[in-house]
Amino acid sequence: MNWKRLASAWTGLSLFGTALAPAAAFLFDATKAETAGNADWVISESTSGVVSRFPSPAASGITASTPETYWLGAISSWGVALVKLGHSVESLPPGSRITYRDGSNVQDLGNYQVFVVCEPNILFTATEKAAIINWVRDGGAIFMVSDHVGSDRNNDGADSVAIWNDLFTNNGVQSDPFGLAVNLDNISLTTSAVDTTAGNPLTNGPSGAVTGLKYSNGATLSVHPAANSSTKAVVWSSSTRTNSNAMTAYGTYGLGRFTLVGDSSPFDDGTGASGNTLFFGWTDLGGNHSRLILNASTWLAAAGSIPSVTVSAPIPNAAEHGPVNGAYQITRTGGPLTAALTVNFSTSSGTAVYGTDFTLSSGASSITIPGGSASVSVVLTPIAGVSIPGPNKTVNLALLGGTGYTLGATTSATITIAEEPFDAWRYARFGGSTDTAIVGETADPDGDGIPNLLEYAFGTDPAAPTPPSALPVVSTVSARPALTFTATKAAIDVQFVVEVSPDLASWQTGATYAVDAAGNLSRVAGPGGSAQASVTDNGSAFLVTEGAGAASRFLRLRVTRVP
Repeated sequence: MNWKRLASAWTGLSLFGTALAPAAAFLFDATKAETAGNADWVISESTSGVVSRFPSPAASGITASTPETYWLGAISSWGVALVKLGHSVESLPPGSRITYRDGSNVQDLGNYQVFVVCEPNILFTATEKAAIINWVRDGGAIFMVSDHVGSDRNNDGADSVAIWNDLFTNNGVQSDPFGLAVNLDNISLTTSAVDTTAGNPLTNGPSGAVTGLKYSNGATLSVHPAANSSTKAVVWSSSTRTNSNAMTAYGTYGLGRFTLVGDSSPFDDGTGASGNTLFFGWTDLGGNHSRLILNASTWLAAAGSIPSVTVSAPIPNAAEHGPVNGAYQITRTGGPLTAALTVNFSTSSGTAVYGTDFTLSSGASSITIPGGSASVSVVLTPIAGVSIPGPNKTVNLALLGGTGYTLGATTSATITIAEEPFDAWRYARFGGSTDTAIVGETADPDGDGIPNLLEYAFGTDPAAPTPPSALPVVSTVSARPALTFTATKAAIDVQFVVEVSPDLASWQTGATYAVDAAGNLSRVAGPGGSAQASVTDNGSAFLVTEGAGAASRFLRLRVTRVP
């Protein structure tokens, strides 16, 4: 075979076209000894055989006239053609992990639409098999390529036939999910037994019609309709088309798609690392092979995409007083909206404790986005704190992996729960002390006879003696007794209750005053019949004078905490 002549012939062939499927991210596996022995099943490698994540030179340099030799690798033609169709391509380098729903892996399957594994030579681990099957079920698409029985290129005891059959039958998720098996045979032939139905996506796709396929030492496939009724053969080894002599098959599983070809020869573009004996299968049979592969790639790229889930906190500030609720919003992007989607999360990393400091409208660990909706709100309701003051608390909602979604760029959001104002005041005034003899409501750490709650309500210093001028005083207004007191605007969680009595024995509520969060003073008249005399706004506090009613001779002030 004249290698240079054939290489020159390839450079004049253009496969540039327009993909009918949305642009997709293709990930080509290189972790399973795809370059072992005489194989070179990678889209790009260095002259020394090193496979990197991103092909080199950069894909951005590819134009309609770029030859496949732009990259080095036996399936570089495939990679270059996909870029020309508008897709992106990456390699999963040797030593990398095959994972699904693993936010720590930048090349997690959830970040791609199509996973390509061309003639693997190392068995998938149990974790990898479960990841692949679950990913396809949730909307991913896998392009699988086998070779003939006995093609164990790294001599580890497992060839691609055994590796694919192990994935199908021993994945820990579902036995025979794709309804396929690779037969233990080795055939070389050219066939025209092709399903040429007009609507067939593999043989009558956007890259052109397929009328034949050539195997150069490959394995046939068996289709199991009872296991997966969607699985269909499209090419057979003879005109007797049975479920046991297929050469190419495709189907769906869950939201995802898959394709399997039993021979790697049609993918070989004849160029790769030095020392390998490669052949020109990509352009063989007048381009039938490249058309089949690209049609299948386009069909796979249109698989149901997996939604990406993010979280935000549109209402990031909550408060115990009130209470004032906070809110998260969990949003899914991509994928169908028709089905409900349950998203898992944790709140364990914040300083607040679920059930003690707050509750969530969703429950403690998951929320369901309703079918037809792109997002859902999670309302956080604070629970009033205990009597020991402390700092403001945080609730960090962190998304966790689950079924049917991947984690997006923003996986956590924080809501701050403000302490009750009196508790925040105590925490600030006493340096975080938890000694009730110092921070308690009725404690009097400065020994001036004014407990902490009154020091807070009047705006005085609990660590220094309170001057008499800062305390309520009695005077006479219109020949009746009146009580004047200070209501600090910061004390929004207390009530100032004026009580009246004709005889110091029986007391009634004269009026109740409170300051709201906006700094406004409100008054509610009580049955005792007191009368407001005056209110002066001093900026940070109100100076209130409340006069006695007609039958009242005595007044006193009671301060109480309110929720």
